[in-house]
Amino acid sequence: MILPQNAPCALVVGLCSHGLAIARSLQRLGIEVHAFEANSSIPGALTNSAHIHYVESIKDNSLVDDLRAFRQRIPLSRDIVLFPSNDSNVRVIASNIERLRGAYILSWEGCVDQVQKLLLKSNIEGRCKAVGLNYPASVVLESRGDLKYQVSSLKQPFIIKPANPQSGFKAIKCTSVAELEAVVDHYPDDYPFLVQEWVSGTDKDLYFCALYLDNGLPLVNFEGNKLASFPPALGQTTVAVSVDMPELRDLTKIFFNGLGLCGPVSLEFKRDAAGRYWVIEPTVGRTDFWVGLCIRAGCDLPAIEYLRSTGQAVPVSTGNYTPTIWFDSERDAFGPVKYLPRFVPGHGKLKRPVFSFFSRRDLKPFLRSSRKALYRMSHSLARLMVEKQNAPAPEVEVSSYPRINALPDVFLRLLEEKDQDSIFLGRDWFDNFSATVATGAGDVFFLCMADNNGRAVAVLPMWRNEGRFHGVKVRKLTGLSNYYSPIYDVIIDASLTTREYAYSFFMTYLWKEMKGWDLVDFYPVSIEARNDILKISGVKIWKFDYFITKNFYHDSCENFENYISSRSSRVVNTVKRKFKKLDAVGGWSVCIYTELDSIESKLKDYHRVYENSWKNDEPYPEFINGFARMCAKKNRLRLGVLDVDGKPIAVQLWVVANRVAYIYKLAYDKNYKNLSPGTVLTTKMIERVIKIDNVEVIDFLTGLDFFKKEWMDRSRCLYGVQIVNYRSLSGMMVLLINEISKIKKYFSRTKSEAGNLNRV
Repeated sequence: MILPQNAPCALVVGLCSHGLAIARSLQRLGIEVHAFEANSSIPGALTNSAHIHYVESIKDNSLVDDLRAFRQRIPLSRDIVLFPSNDSNVRVIASNIERLRGAYILSWEGCVDQVQKLLLKSNIEGRCKAVGLNYPASVVLESRGDLKYQVSSLKQPFIIKPANPQSGFKAIKCTSVAELEAVVDHYPDDYPFLVQEWVSGTDKDLYFCALYLDNGLPLVNFEGNKLASFPPALGQTTVAVSVDMPELRDLTKIFFNGLGLCGPVSLEFKRDAAGRYWVIEPTVGRTDFWVGLCIRAGCDLPAIEYLRSTGQAVPVSTGNYTPTIWFDSERDAFGPVKYLPRFVPGHGKLKRPVFSFFSRRDLKPFLRSSRKALYRMSHSLARLMVEKQNAPAPEVEVSSYPRINALPDVFLRLLEEKDQDSIFLGRDWFDNFSATVATGAGDVFFLCMADNNGRAVAVLPMWRNEGRFHGVKVRKLTGLSNYYSPIYDVIIDASLTTREYAYSFFMTYLWKEMKGWDLVDFYPVSIEARNDILKISGVKIWKFDYFITKNFYHDSCENFENYISSRSSRVVNTVKRKFKKLDAVGGWSVCIYTELDSIESKLKDYHRVYENSWKNDEPYPEFINGFARMCAKKNRLRLGVLDVDGKPIAVQLWVVANRVAYIYKLAYDKNYKNLSPGTVLTTKMIERVIKIDNVEVIDFLTGLDFFKKEWMDRSRCLYGVQIVNYRSLSGMMVLLINEISKIKKYFSRTKSEAGNLNRV
């Protein structure tokens, strides 16, 4: 673009990476660029894209005096277009517009009142309500007062922000009123505060749309998606990509429609687990921190602002921008490494990379920022080297959800992945358990741990119920398990944490954040899980473990013939006799059902046989039906039925998953006990899973029944672990009972050992 010799120049206020991007954009157009800066040590202070003028401050009213003084140094015949780069600049300029009017060209000079209103975060809720956009429930804190009462209408966790721009902090997440009080006490000069309900999600759920408005009419638009920010999900963008999302564009136009604004504006959103967009905050009076992304993609907002402000034609936007990814290389030096596949050839759909300080024609800012980044990394590395080698996982946060379908997708995926290891700890299992067992007996909740990158670290399924412990009425928090559960454990991403750390962190959360419980009980757990729970640290708690039962299994299923021949002679002879006995009766058959379409009538047979067996009635028949259906959908169900003359007399519900055959339920009609139909059906089922399903392990799950030892070769113990809340009366009673029990066991063991010595 060729400009006349006396073309208006530009003055950029501030040379952070944002201001530097504006200066470089304008300088590339041949515009004479000047810049105010107060800090000569920042990378942008070395730019060759602007004439730099150092001032006392760019954030307080002294800026106005410096602007008036600078205006006198440029001939009055030459206009100056003013480009603020942060909210403090905008606030100071708007507040003193009468002192600056006529001295500078300001794109939004004609709508200062609206700009000032939207600078205050406390005004955003009213605007969203007026135009029908989602906005988190909010409260404005004007003073310390009774803070607990002031936020009583809000659900925890909270997010707190200063209502005025460029205060002591941007935003902080608080999981309790106590944390909220600590924040306001630490920043007493930043009142008023805006406190909101936290909208669940991570950085990747944050979106934005930028517009350039001319008396309210959008001339251009640009949409983007944050991939990372610092602090995570709360701070400034460190990685962002361009996107094409018309829904963001429409929502942003709704927000700004009718306000008569001019100049650059943008609106940030957060998308929740249900796919709804919530307004976070607008930016007015300036472009946003990620303007370098817009420029690189082809939406040059500073150039558009300059052209429109000086009365020149603005090229018509087609909206077809170059896919681009932007990195703030100052705050996140490793961002390009993390998102390498986004812009390196051979790794899928490419995006053009742009780095906040890098320019081949202006290298000095990049070199200084790189030196600063290396300095920070070296100091961080030095600190890491002197910290404990077994330091816990990265910063995490815990959220509680009342039902499984309320969990964010990342946690549902973690549960689905766990299903590949253990079907009794996966999403389908807890979904069915919650829907058929944990209804009315207690309140189900899922504790979910996410790291500072929004990744799912761990899930702890729990429920709250009441019961009795040796006659003492207690309020219990237990793992989401009961007699139907062969195993219980915390579900973790082993690449991000350990079981011990997950239990410790969740227990700390329960101890500090959840009220009204006397006892936490995890059962049945493996010996490895028991040991990790007993090592829980972070809070001073009393823990007691107890034996529950054994798990019998066989782990060398090479072929059926070898398996049978390796049983005891008693079992082998019993199997032969029982087959002959059934053959003598005649008319018997065994069918094993696997398909969803074929099991409904057979489930009725299962329940009829179960009712006529020696066992107690099935307490939750719909749980069994749901479990069978969920297994059949994934071709895991093996529902064996033994008929005599068309009448079912024995049933067994097995599950085959991950090369393991689990013997989940079995029963036979007690009127046919003399035929031992259970023995025959077990033999047929084992033959099927070894010969056809090629399982490697047969697992009889829980129980101390003697016959299980005869069919299986190995066993392992299962335990429970109780954690006592000594802060409650009932908790103290439980603690006392457990301690007395330990003393009794000790003396009993000592007496037994003494008796053995006497016999020797």
